[in-house]
Amino acid sequence: MVMSQSTNMPAPSSDAVPPSLSVEDMTDIIDIKGPAPLPVDWTAVWWIAGLLALLGLALLAWMWFKRRRRRDGNVPAVPPHVRAEQALSALEDETGARPFYFRLSAVLRRYIEETTSVRAMEMTTEELGPHLDVLPVDDAVRRGLKALFRGADPVKFAGLDATRDAMRRDLELAGRFVSATRPQEKDGDGGRARKGKKGV
Repeated sequence: MVMSQSTNMPAPSSDAVPPSLSVEDMTDIIDIKGPAPLPVDWTAVWWIAGLLALLGLALLAWMWFKRRRRRDGNVPAVPPHVRAEQALSALEDETGARPFYFRLSAVLRRYIEETTSVRAMEMTTEELGPHLDVLPVDDAVRRGLKALFRGADPVKFAGLDATRDAMRRDLELAGRFVSATRPQEKDGDGGRARKGKKGV
């Protein structure tokens, strides 16, 4: 008869049981840190601020120019015939044929353009010719103007010389043309309208 053999397990020693831990003893456990703050990029902010400053300056400049333009608009404009007469008077001291005819042609073309619907500054001499035929001046002045423009082209573009007498005659003709086409003026006594000098 086989007798059961009991297994005798040794009882656990009290030294093997870990002692209880307190919160003060848990010094090696560190709490989780919060999220690290991201660095702020101020570049976009400075760009936007600079752009707004530029827009503000542009607005102030526009308002200033607009106000000045409105103020300058109250100043009476110099009439075309007065500007032309002043420019012709300044040509009296010009001795070079080429600059003389460049300036004389420009003065006449600008005056024609400002007093009529003819785009004289953009036209060639051949294109301008038919429009000179309908100007409100005597035939002698019309023929003289056409001859002046035709004679000025070789001097301006081909270096052809011109005499002082020819320059003086053309300057006088230009003055007669401006005088004949200046606006009507009223007499001081009766208020009757009268035009520029006659006998053109």
